[in-house]
Amino acid sequence: MEKRLSRGKISRILPSFFRRKIKNFIFHDLRLTNHIGSFQIDILILTPSYFLILEVKNLSGKITIDPRHQQMTRLNTLGQLDVFPDPLSQVRRQKTQLELWLTAQKITGIPIKTLLVMANPKAN
Repeated sequence: MEKRLSRGKISRILPSFFRRKIKNFIFHDLRLTNHIGSFQIDILILTPSYFLILEVKNLSGKITIDPRHQQMTRLNTLGQLDVFPDPLSQVRRQKTQLELWLTAQKITGIPIKTLLVMANPKAN
């Protein structure tokens, strides 16, 4: 069984998730708060084996990710270059913040995986 929740109360869902062995939970646009502050995750998928954070970017054009300078650039069809924060660094921060949040909920030992999703088919 799969459950889809939008901005759900994850702290109330997790205990029943582990007790009932639900196959998957999917959270969209999830906002959580830990001792550092609030953070947002585009999509969080809970499975019995691991949690998966998906960071979704919907950009078109030529996309380049430069981890050394911690930025992503997009060259659009008009030749304009746009600069964005590095989404790989962003998803690593989300993972760290989620680990801190889970530890505060006394939930440990679950691997957290991350994935950057380029959703626009016009991105290259």
